[in-house]
Amino acid sequence: DNVSDDLELEEAYAHIKKELGIEVLELDYLPENMTFYELTITSKKSVIQFKNGINDLFFIQGLNDKPSSLSYVSDSKEIREIYNEFLEKTIPIYQEKLENEEIEFGIRITNGNAYYVLYGVLAEEEFDKIVRAIKVNGKEK
Repeated sequence: DNVSDDLELEEAYAHIKKELGIEVLELDYLPENMTFYELTITSKKSVIQFKNGINDLFFIQGLNDKPSSLSYVSDSKEIREIYNEFLEKTIPIYQEKLENEEIEFGIRITNGNAYYVLYGVLAEEEFDKIVRAIKVNGKEK
């Protein structure tokens, strides 16, 4: 059920903030059936994985100590930009065709000493909705 998921997710965000000391971003919108699956934290980055039974969505937040940490989008091409009013940023959306012919969408955001990467195989309009609703954790607006 979504209530315990929300609680787990809130705890995950709090844990990232504590461990990495960065401004934590949260996903304020998730597609139906997409639920929190697990959080992995290493010394420099965190990965939150969401699942909906078919596809996975990955949300990485990390310390930006060198540009190579953003190599994720190397094979992707930018297809458009979306404005996020909560972050007051225009965010490029990248698309990559995977070996199994599925289309993966992704974004990357840098902010001071932190970087954020979100990617997954899901419907384009759903991915856009997720990107529009990314917020700073703990901030009302």
